[in-house]
Amino acid sequence: MEAKGELEGLKNISREVKESVIGKLSAIGELALRLEESRSNYVAELEREKARRAREMEAAEKRITKITSENLDRILNVESKIEKMMVEVTSTRTILGHFDVPEKLEAIRKAVETRPAPRPQNYAEAAARPKPLAAAAPKIPGPEVRSGAGHTLIISSRCENHTAEQVVARLRGW
Repeated sequence: MEAKGELEGLKNISREVKESVIGKLSAIGELALRLEESRSNYVAELEREKARRAREMEAAEKRITKITSENLDRILNVESKIEKMMVEVTSTRTILGHFDVPEKLEAIRKAVETRPAPRPQNYAEAAARPKPLAAAAPKIPGPEVRSGAGHTLIISSRCENHTAEQVVARLRGW
């Protein structure tokens, strides 16, 4: 505005030039005011952005702190459970060591491996097997008398699940 006053005070410049220069000076002044306003808005926006980012960072740090705390609690809980389990495992190993269980288990395993798998005995095999002496009738001097049939009958069933007793019972009609 000082330039406007000085320009009006000059007598050797035409009035049109003075008005043109004054118009240009006022446009420059308006630009300067807008620039300052724009700059202050930019600075204010920059401050708001910094504050927003600071809040976001603080919220992220709180979330990370919370997650870290929860994970630490879980780890400590698991660690205490592992310690308890280790004590139990140690005591169990001690107990098992006193009873010589590994050696007994190895002996059982070897016995099971060497022994053939038992198969069920059919009726013919059971009948052909000699009777024990205690079950035999006492011998009476004289001719030998046989009781029962003088021959062996072999019976089988179409179903492998039937036992000899079941087959004989079906034949006798019981």
